[in-house]
Amino acid sequence: MAGYSSTISPFQLYKPKNIDGLLESNKLTNAFLTKPVEMAGVLAYAFGTDSRSGRDGNIMNLLTEGLGHMAEVSLDNNTYRWKLYTGNQRLIELDGQVSGGATPGISGTSFEVRFTENFFEDGDNVLLDDGKTVIRQEGDSRSDGTGVIGTFSLAGGTLADFVNPALLAVGSRASREYNTQPEFSTRGSGISLSTGIELDNRLGIFRKTLAITRSAQTDVMAMKIPMYKEGAKKPELVDVWDTAANWQLTYEMGEEVDRAMIYAKRQDGQKKGANGKPILVGAGFREQISPNNIWETSRLTYNYIDEMFSNLSFNASKNGGNKKFVVLTGQQGMKEVNRALKAEYGTTPFLFTDSNKFLGGDGDDLELKGHFSKVRLMNGIEVSWKLFPEYDNRERNRKLDPQTGYPLESFRQTIMNVGTMSDGKGNIQKCTKKDSGMVAWQVGGSTTASGTRKGNTEGASGLDGREVHLLSECGLRLADPTSCAEIIRVGA
Repeated sequence: MAGYSSTISPFQLYKPKNIDGLLESNKLTNAFLTKPVEMAGVLAYAFGTDSRSGRDGNIMNLLTEGLGHMAEVSLDNNTYRWKLYTGNQRLIELDGQVSGGATPGISGTSFEVRFTENFFEDGDNVLLDDGKTVIRQEGDSRSDGTGVIGTFSLAGGTLADFVNPALLAVGSRASREYNTQPEFSTRGSGISLSTGIELDNRLGIFRKTLAITRSAQTDVMAMKIPMYKEGAKKPELVDVWDTAANWQLTYEMGEEVDRAMIYAKRQDGQKKGANGKPILVGAGFREQISPNNIWETSRLTYNYIDEMFSNLSFNASKNGGNKKFVVLTGQQGMKEVNRALKAEYGTTPFLFTDSNKFLGGDGDDLELKGHFSKVRLMNGIEVSWKLFPEYDNRERNRKLDPQTGYPLESFRQTIMNVGTMSDGKGNIQKCTKKDSGMVAWQVGGSTTASGTRKGNTEGASGLDGREVHLLSECGLRLADPTSCAEIIRVGA
């Protein structure tokens, strides 16, 4: 099929000269349905690196299914929930001093402080905002109906020393340093993992339908894919085939679901379809980002970039995960990053390092491969930028930057932490309903999935050809919205 050849390695899409030897067991549709987990990764790679559509593939598919960051859920109401876990090192806000007067802690006396949440425990040594004053909690905290009150004493110093009351004022912050206990004690501090914050999203239902004519039935394409045999150290290339129309339908379905994973706006049934059933759609990636992490600027600078990624890295570590940053941006965004880095580093040639490999490995060892540009910032954080052609699409992005005339979206920096959480699961995870990640079925007319009907037989449709239906019930889970962000050009 003209225009469908690809130089993608190790995938080669081609039209076979002889289709007689292509077995039904190797059909793309069948392989996808019988080996959904294995084929999901294969197709994620193929779609994610294929540039036939002009949109450079399905980036969210690549960063979820392609990495194995998938979750199959069994639900009745299409809603899934998760908790945002945090690590032991966090900043806790004070809600004011309760007792102790103007010299709290003097002569070794105890004083009380109210906090906005219950985090510290008996024996915790707590560092205050000046970076040097440490107070120790005595006994368990208690609730007074408006906050959590703990009893403290000054750690270290002399009997004449006391805590500056300004460090205990409303809005001040404190963090746990370590826990100290006397000999023969019965306990230490626990591990504070959960903040009690519960997040939720819902699955959306996506569909595509295609009518395939009888003549199109013979237009067959094949794809060589690397498959590992049991115990093998290296994969071998195996032919997987389907009709060109089936392949195109599967490809376009992947594109649309991928786009929804980024752009979708949550709908909880406010609108109904023609059959009276509610339309349910989950929030895409951009809608799940923490509102505090949407930054605006008129000009991107290195300091701006450095500060953003320092904050996101800290958020990832405090919430029990690691980080692996991928940034989606348009052509103008790439130029802005390039300009900002050159302003900081001059003409140092390390600016962008292209790699032709895909993602692999675990956690911090993930290796970015394939049309990505990696930069190591001065703070040691590595960031990979990915050109995202959707942001340059003038038909979709009609609001233009008055200075350059380019779409404002072209400057957008969508920052994804594709690392893992403390449970080893991906921070960005694609969720599918059990047995409904991708469902395909055919309605036969004059042809069936196996070929043209012969003789006088029964059909399910009067169509001179057949219908193919695809359905996917899926959604996105952004485990830690605080470790992802967006930088938007002012006016976007």
